[in-house]
Amino acid sequence: MIFLHSFKSLSYLNVSRNKLKVFPDAWACPLKCCRASHNALECLPDRMAIFWKNHLKDVDFSENALKEVPPGLFQLDALTSLKLQGNQLVTVPPPEKWTCRQLKTLDLSRNQLGKNEDGLKTKRISFFTTRGRQRSGTETACVLEFPAFLSESLEVLCLNDNHLDAVPPSVCLLKSLSELYLGNNPGLRELPEELGQLGNLWQLDVEELNISNVPAEIRKEGPKAMLSYLRAQLRKAEKCKLMKMIVVGPPRQGKSTLLEILQTGKAAQAMHGEATIRTTKWELQRPAGSRAKVESVEFTVWDIGGPASMATVNQCFFTDKALYVVVWNLALGEEAVASLQFWLLNIEAKAPNAVVLVVGTHLDLIESKFRVERIATLRAYVLALCRSPSGSRATGFPDITFKHLHEISCKSLEGQEGLRQLIFHVTCGMKDVGSTIGCQRLVGRLIPRSYLSLQEAVLAEHQRRSLSDDVQYLTDRQLEQLVEQTPGNDINDYEDLQSAISFLIETGTLLHFPDTSHGLRNLYFLDPIWLSECLQRIFNIKGSRSVAKNGVIRAEDLRMLLVGTGFTQQTEEQYFQFLAKFEIALPVANDSYLLPHLLPSKPGLDTNNMRYPTANTIQRVFKMSFVPVGFWQRFIARMLISLAEMDLQLFETKKNTKSRHRKVTIYSFAGNQRNRCSTFRVKRNQTIYWQEGLLVTFDGGYLSVESSDVNWKKKKSGGIKIICQSEVRDFSAMAFITDHVNSLIDQWFPALTATESDGTPLMEQYVPCPVCEASWAQHAGPGERAEDVQYFDMEDCVLTAIERDFIACPRHPDVPVPLQELVPELFMTDFPARLFLENSKLEHSEDESSILGQGGSGTIIYRARYQGQPVAVKRFQIKKFKNFANAPADTVLRHLRATDAVKNFSEFRQEASMLHALQHPCIVSLIGISIHPLCFALELAPLGSLNTVLSENAKGSPFMPLGHMLTQKIAYQVASGLAYLHKKNIIFCDLKSDNILVWSLDVKDHVNIKLSDYGISRQSFHEGALGVEGTPGYQAPEIRPRIVYDEKVDMFSYGMVLYELLSGQRPALGHHQLQIAKKLSKGIRPVLGQPEEVQFHRLQALMMECWDTKPEKRPLALSVVSQMKDPTFATFMYQLPCGKQTTFFSSQSQEYMVVFWDGKEESRNYTVVNTEKGLLEVQRMGCAGMKLSCQLKVQSSLWTATEDQKIYIYSLKGMCPLNMPQRALDTPAVVTCFLAVPVLKKNSYLVLAGLADGLVAAFPVVRGTPDDSCSYLCSHTANRAKFSISDEDSRHQGVRRLLPVLRGAGPAGGLHAEEKVIPVE
Repeated sequence: MIFLHSFKSLSYLNVSRNKLKVFPDAWACPLKCCRASHNALECLPDRMAIFWKNHLKDVDFSENALKEVPPGLFQLDALTSLKLQGNQLVTVPPPEKWTCRQLKTLDLSRNQLGKNEDGLKTKRISFFTTRGRQRSGTETACVLEFPAFLSESLEVLCLNDNHLDAVPPSVCLLKSLSELYLGNNPGLRELPEELGQLGNLWQLDVEELNISNVPAEIRKEGPKAMLSYLRAQLRKAEKCKLMKMIVVGPPRQGKSTLLEILQTGKAAQAMHGEATIRTTKWELQRPAGSRAKVESVEFTVWDIGGPASMATVNQCFFTDKALYVVVWNLALGEEAVASLQFWLLNIEAKAPNAVVLVVGTHLDLIESKFRVERIATLRAYVLALCRSPSGSRATGFPDITFKHLHEISCKSLEGQEGLRQLIFHVTCGMKDVGSTIGCQRLVGRLIPRSYLSLQEAVLAEHQRRSLSDDVQYLTDRQLEQLVEQTPGNDINDYEDLQSAISFLIETGTLLHFPDTSHGLRNLYFLDPIWLSECLQRIFNIKGSRSVAKNGVIRAEDLRMLLVGTGFTQQTEEQYFQFLAKFEIALPVANDSYLLPHLLPSKPGLDTNNMRYPTANTIQRVFKMSFVPVGFWQRFIARMLISLAEMDLQLFETKKNTKSRHRKVTIYSFAGNQRNRCSTFRVKRNQTIYWQEGLLVTFDGGYLSVESSDVNWKKKKSGGIKIICQSEVRDFSAMAFITDHVNSLIDQWFPALTATESDGTPLMEQYVPCPVCEASWAQHAGPGERAEDVQYFDMEDCVLTAIERDFIACPRHPDVPVPLQELVPELFMTDFPARLFLENSKLEHSEDESSILGQGGSGTIIYRARYQGQPVAVKRFQIKKFKNFANAPADTVLRHLRATDAVKNFSEFRQEASMLHALQHPCIVSLIGISIHPLCFALELAPLGSLNTVLSENAKGSPFMPLGHMLTQKIAYQVASGLAYLHKKNIIFCDLKSDNILVWSLDVKDHVNIKLSDYGISRQSFHEGALGVEGTPGYQAPEIRPRIVYDEKVDMFSYGMVLYELLSGQRPALGHHQLQIAKKLSKGIRPVLGQPEEVQFHRLQALMMECWDTKPEKRPLALSVVSQMKDPTFATFMYQLPCGKQTTFFSSQSQEYMVVFWDGKEESRNYTVVNTEKGLLEVQRMGCAGMKLSCQLKVQSSLWTATEDQKIYIYSLKGMCPLNMPQRALDTPAVVTCFLAVPVLKKNSYLVLAGLADGLVAAFPVVRGTPDDSCSYLCSHTANRAKFSISDEDSRHQGVRRLLPVLRGAGPAGGLHAEEKVIPVE
């Protein structure tokens, strides 16, 4: 194989399945993959790392006859996969010989690992941290030990089919392992508990092993259960039978009485008050005949009641993994069934997939002879609520079946024993999904001892605070201190702490909400009763003109309600966010809050006359399976914010135009952003809102939004009805309202966007034909129903709008209905005419050469020209199906196409509306929109995305590929764009280098980049945002389902963008989204380098501040902008600790060297710093002598002057230490400054030394050595002759500095320059 050495460009070598006995020495080539399996190789060359160290990634020497492998094989720095299975290896090189830090897969199976030279098994494999310990004669050397650095990279390790009698302890520290194979090691009898700490391990092979320390039933369940068991053993876990039970239902249904019967077995004697919440303990013993393994279950029971007005508060006590008992009165029949809907929807919204029992009380009030039939009927009604007609679970409701229903009499106690059995049976079947110890049953689950100790500490703290009448909440810092002080604490990382907190919440020990918006997650409530009393204050407010006019209260009045509760100024923001989360008090404009409980149930004036349509009316009906709890509260709050924004817009418009009509309020219903232009303007007269509706009247029309009638027996009879009336037939207001409804549902109630099990959508939109409506209104009587009105499905409208501007109604085919009026949002009628593109002036082709890139949801961006200018066109592709025109109207194909079209239209509208509202130099500008075809045109970025620019410039540059100043400018402009978006209450949600477009790389240009792509951006409306979109690696760790977040998620992404700017690399942390998310939540971040290497200290520090796991520690975009305006931000390169020093010297001639001096006489020492590399090249090297007054580097010599009037010259050749001077010179006074002036003679200098007495000494230097001659110049004489300064002038104190000045003059044809030296005093 000698000829291989001639392949200088070889990158892939495969010599497998031959009879090779020798593998050639490495040679110079960029080899990346080497396959040599199934040969007869007995040894390998040791010099592989010489030539292939930085290239070779994939190595396969399996199925050979290797008895040992050289250390060089483990010194390939680029190595990711190494296969050595099927050899005769007895050992591998010791860990100190390994340098392969990127190794991901290592296969050592089917070898002789574990045998010693005599063929006997090793007696012991020592832990790698004890490697330096002296071993006794009976112990053998460690045969298998892995370096600690592999814990960050190694994912697959195969050790099966060897002779190991114990798992090497160093394996237990490989925390990145996802697969571990240990099977067929006959001597392996135990698995170490430490294996349980490998959190990423999902595949554990123990085939043919007789493991004695893991029970057989656990082994049967598979690797996850085994690891869970080992983890539990490691953490001294104990079985926990504590559960949380939450009892809810309408007031006066017998909840408290029922609980007393269950706990005591006796009928209740006393009447119970209307307290909002009671907490008790209850131990339920195993019923006779039960086969359950647990003896009893302990419940922390939360009895949630109180008046009906407090019903919305109760939802804040709903938590996951609790058993819910919903109580209702059987005697009230269908009426009580209808009231169940509120509670069931609430439970599913706040605690999805919770286990719910529905218990009917007052069984004794139903006559015995009708009882069976009546109960069967009522049960059917309850199941009709929670099940779809096909029998499957209805979306939005808990999974309730026949076995979850029970009836009881609190008077005769009939059914009480059956209810106890039901509660015990159902509780024992509940699963602990998502536990760190593994999926197990909740009752008897294994809980780490440290969690139980923390629970005891929290309960003790609660007791202490109750006795001292202290506030009943902990801050995050106080809880962390409690954790640190708990005996036996092994809660070490952030993720483990969250698991411990989850356990405390599930058992009713704490109440906590993990929302990061406004820091709500930083509070931990100890007592639900105390919290309920605080909230009761808000519900005790009566609607009055003084405090809460029209249901709106000023923030300062709301703060007054906190007085005496224990909430401080530091925690009031979290309290307000808590109120907003549960729709108790929602922020609206002008620093005020909406209190929904104060709103009237019906409008304050008669609106019946508006409900009959006229010829100038358009309607829209949203039919829903259920109206989500909290929808109306959030909708009305959003509307009030939008109306206030319009007021401000009007004020600014008036101020600019100086309009005379000061009493007229003009509303633009185009959207909620300022600076919006719209063709729709109205003069508002009144705005009225109530619990489930809103009405705006104006001259020439009105806008009404209200809930439609809800009949719980009939699916999709409830929902929202919108009416827009306009005498001038401008229905842009409909687009404004539907935008709000759709965005609110999409963001806060996404369950409604799903479909039932039979494929029908949970929410459908219908548009009544306005021609039919007007005709019916003219001819129908007052009591008649609109049976003859055609209702267009929104799907029909969208599919028709793709091709045409009109839709035909089957009831009057000769009168087409204009879609622009019917569905104005699809035709963007609220956009000004100037923004609609003239298709004749748009030049673009859709071939591959014109494609600039792809956006989300299949959109394509093309290069084009509009009115002769280059633009980028974002085209929304609506799928086309073959033979679609011939397909019947109700096919699945039609529904799929309509769904796709609706999605494209809504995304088009959202992004176009947002772009239209934004005006900032660092935000991409909208040029225009088009409906046919569906697209919009944007400014074209000449240089493409920042990611592309960075990858083009990153080669050969370890840090800041765009240079120091441009990096800072781009970082500043991105922060500036973000600050503008956040001021507009927009959360970007997808900030990354791909969405930052580059306009210029010239530092002198005002704008270098612009932000683009707002497809998934969120409007926050002061309440935070929900949703899990984003790009893995850039997405903040707090973005999870059901968690409300704020603009700090953008700051996390900004930190990742700063990493890209500084490193030139993407922030890669893995290939799978879950893997990346897990690493980020554990605090793992991409590695950049030391600050002295990067040399942009402030930007690197800002990066680390922005990507902090805790959102509250990240800065706001506005504060980042102000930080970057500080002149020191760009100039502060790095901080290098050099210890305490007395003096330092540097000069231009010394390039990047700075020399520090400290001490004097025998203790004098010096430190040399290379400022270019940020290195301490010499640290505190001794050099005896007097204290220095100044120094100068001249060629390869160092001139130093001391306070004893001497000059010492040291040689710098060969990096000699400065201990012996080459030369010593005396001076008549202390030297205060030096200056070296080159003279015409080659390698000659004149060294000038300014003295404290006003003289300047001149020393000629030839080839680094000073001449014996020395001349002096009197600065007094020079100053008198040159500057006419008299000898008596007070400035004659000594020479402090010497400056060279160029003076040019000469004959024609050339310039003669000589250097003049001016001594400065």
